[in-house]
Amino acid sequence: MIPELIKRRVEGQLETFCLQHRDRLVCPHVDLQTFWEKDAVTLEARDGCNPPQPIARFRYSTDLGQWSLFAPHDAPAWRLCLDVQPSLNLERLLTYLEKDPLNVFWPPSFTCFS
Repeated sequence: MIPELIKRRVEGQLETFCLQHRDRLVCPHVDLQTFWEKDAVTLEARDGCNPPQPIARFRYSTDLGQWSLFAPHDAPAWRLCLDVQPSLNLERLLTYLEKDPLNVFWPPSFTCFS
């Protein structure tokens, strides 16, 4: 279970990230949103008409107190991103996600019917 203080801080970081990076998606009707499950939070592109498109997942290790970054891989599976080390600071992983040097996170296009 993620400690409440850490979860609240991460919620704020992700909210800011989503607002700052909405323009990465081709369709202006698409929003970036997060979905929490126990020790993980998923970043998704949603337009209200189509199923959510996963962008990335961050998983928290309570034993180590750090976050790991996962890339979508053959839905609904996820693949650990080995190019960036787990971190105590989610900002480090968000920076890697923003740069996406291997082009595995951000979809090249998102079909929108809105």
